[in-house]
Amino acid sequence: MATPLNSNLLGRIWFLVLTACMVLIWFVLGMVYLDRFVPPFGHLELWLMPWKGVIPEKASLDQRLSIMQAQFDASNRISY
Repeated sequence: MATPLNSNLLGRIWFLVLTACMVLIWFVLGMVYLDRFVPPFGHLELWLMPWKGVIPEKASLDQRLSIMQAQFDASNRISY
């Protein structure tokens, strides 16, 4: 049986967990908005913004078009 002390403690823990999740989400959204990712989240850049991929300078037209099509498909997946 939950006592009022345990219920209050669980409520505070739940509040802290939800607050930490909210801060993390806003932090990631801020990084996307400012287009600057800090090192632990650097790998999210290409996943969240696939159009940032690099196209090699010496790629032929067909290679460039296929890379751009892959970037377009990835951005569609992200938007959905």
